[in-house]
Amino acid sequence: RVEVIPAFNPDLKQNEGGDAAGAVTLMIIPKYDIVHPDTPEPDQIFLNTICTYLDSRRLVTTELFVRGPDYVDIWVSAGIKAVAGVSVAQVREKVKQALLDFLSPLTSESNSQTGAQDACSTLTQYAEPQSGWPLLKPVVDRELIAVASRVPGVLLVNDIVLAAGTAASDTKIPMVGLELPRVAGISISVGDPTDLDQLRGKKTEGTA
Repeated sequence: RVEVIPAFNPDLKQNEGGDAAGAVTLMIIPKYDIVHPDTPEPDQIFLNTICTYLDSRRLVTTELFVRGPDYVDIWVSAGIKAVAGVSVAQVREKVKQALLDFLSPLTSESNSQTGAQDACSTLTQYAEPQSGWPLLKPVVDRELIAVASRVPGVLLVNDIVLAAGTAASDTKIPMVGLELPRVAGISISVGDPTDLDQLRGKKTEGTA
């Protein structure tokens, strides 16, 4: 995935696309990363190779930045009610995968929520249609509820609790600059969502 952001300098604080004349930033995400398979990060060799290729092709007056994404750790805890007669364990796993796919920085081949991703994703003010979570798009709990509710076998999504890092739960987690969400822990429970402190402590995958 390559995002070209004109007039943006990632080294400047409180800087948005259009604020830094003469600067162009490329955010690069490799397709594969053995260390971080779900949230790939470019290594220095990867970045240097791209820089070398582009350096001789850029305008002399253009300051070029090539960076990977700035991942923001988020925690997601969902409480659901399954349709009677279905396998609760399978429904929980499908909900978990749907949320992970929806929040992924790259389009997942296993994404069962492609339609929801396309419908809910918004374009940035400077980019082509995205593959993966769009830059500048906040993570909103109500949107995650909508994604989970579309999973076959889900009768009701009781609630979804969302938080960034060690912060308290919030209904919306903003993304700025080159930030993208990274799911640090996710829990899919039957009934009420698992408490975030418990999720952070045990990194629970799902509770019955």
